[in-house]
Amino acid sequence: MKASALRFCSAFLIPLNSPTGWQHLEYRGIPSNQVKFSQKGLEIQVKNSASPLVYALKSPMSVSKLKVKAQVRGQLTLPENLRDGSASGDVKTDDSPLRIGLVREGDRKLGWLEKLSAPKWVKALFDLGSQYNGIEDIEFFTVVQRAAPKDGAAVWTAQAGWSTSEASPRAFRTHPKSKLIRERVARIWTPSEGHEVGFEVPVEPSAKYLAVWISVDGDDTKSVYDVTISDLELESATPK
Repeated sequence: MKASALRFCSAFLIPLNSPTGWQHLEYRGIPSNQVKFSQKGLEIQVKNSASPLVYALKSPMSVSKLKVKAQVRGQLTLPENLRDGSASGDVKTDDSPLRIGLVREGDRKLGWLEKLSAPKWVKALFDLGSQYNGIEDIEFFTVVQRAAPKDGAAVWTAQAGWSTSEASPRAFRTHPKSKLIRERVARIWTPSEGHEVGFEVPVEPSAKYLAVWISVDGDDTKSVYDVTISDLELESATPK
């Protein structure tokens, strides 16, 4: 009988009460979210808008678990013809009330020709890996807003690129708009459940992560709502 290795866990709390260390990026041609750092945490106001927030870690970090506490006031406005049995994450409704991304270290770097044409968010992403080997991608853990369909299922189209035809915590994809984005469903949320949209998910511990990348958006669905992230914790487990 083999003895299991003991695992010692340590947690790193991402600071949410101060803008120190954060970058607020912009997408070309899309209004930016309004952002406030307060005693409540990181407050994000969405008004037909989208803009990522990035917090670079001081050094590459292995992460075994991601814990998030957050509340949403309001909801995504799903198109009328998609409300029965559909969910955010479709190519036509590619907004989420909360995506928490971890930037994975890798060996990808931008060539000089790519730097000339790359969007600002892509340049910012690769800058995070400039003092290391490079980056691999952003691994997002996504809250999917679901309508309350009669049959209880949230059906997505195959065009959205998800691994299953229904929204489930097993669903994952490489984003159809960028190979730099991997995405997993962390939680399926129906507005009737209440305001809490937090989650706790396991993370691949063999990877090294360089930054936290937060995406809260409403530009595709023309939505107006507020999100407050009150706690964001990265847990690292090291075998001893």
